Amino acid sequence: MKRFPVACLALLTLVHCRRVSDSSLMERAREFESREKYTEAAALFEKVVHDYPESGLAPEALYLASMIYSGRLEEHRRAVTLLERAISRYPSDPGSARCRFMIGFILSNSLSDTLKARQAYEAFLKDYPDHDLAPSVHWELKYLGKDINEIPELRHLESPDSSDG
Repeated sequence: MKRFPVACLALLTLVHCRRVSDSSLMERAREFESREKYTEAAALFEKVVHDYPESGLAPEALYLASMIYSGRLEEHRRAVTLLERAISRYPSDPGSARCRFMIGFILSNSLSDTLKARQAYEAFLKDYPDHDLAPSVHWELKYLGKDINEIPELRHLESPDSSDG
């Protein structure tokens, strides 16, 4: 007789854990991110996609996880993989252009893979020639592989240590 309540409790706990909504997972992930618990946040963003692949929040969750991997955890290849997954799983999502741009940006600026970055940027321009990010893509392509000191528009960013002052 004692087994019945324990079994019911275990079953209810299991069902309850599986029923955390996509929006609740996103909220918890954002809370972790705001508390600088980046690994936990990224895992929860990925859980949204795993548990709710058809959710309207899934593409954003992949994007946010990729930004944590690239920007905070310095796992740039993982970030690119998630962005590619977002594009392939959710090609009609409005965020696909942003994902395509970020693939090129990470490949160029974090992984120094200018060949693949060029391919990503050119694919962006083919698919989104009039997108708001197109001028940024043209700029990135213009200076792809160049040292920051070789870019006239960025010379004003030189560190104070490099001046004769």
